[in-house]
Amino acid sequence: MKKLFFIFFIIISFLNSFAQQPENLEIITDKGTKNIPAWIREGVTYISIVDLAESLSINYYESESTGKVELKSNYFLLKSTPGSPFLILTSRSTGIPKVYQLPKSSYVKNGKTFIPLTYSLGPLEVIVER
Repeated sequence: MKKLFFIFFIIISFLNSFAQQPENLEIITDKGTKNIPAWIREGVTYISIVDLAESLSINYYESESTGKVELKSNYFLLKSTPGSPFLILTSRSTGIPKVYQLPKSSYVKNGKTFIPLTYSLGPLEVIVER
């Protein structure tokens, strides 16, 4: 949770330091600094869920035809589908899903699925497991 909070702090600091719309955000991890694609739509910062998973060394599956992305941790699965305002967090041990309804949908841009960062922090904290 501390790591995700730190990442969120860096992202907010980065956004506040520039008046222009960012195209990349920097995430500092144990393995170094990584750039992930980001964009602002209607005042909300969106990040590429696949690039976030890669930068944090989280296993994932991405359907290129539908844009659906599934992040996989030891204990949970997190599913996102473009155009849907829902993130589905499923326990691997029980199979019981918890549905998070976000105020904004996820989108596909340049062939990548983007999720609204601020609204997705809760489910992302569960997946990160650090």
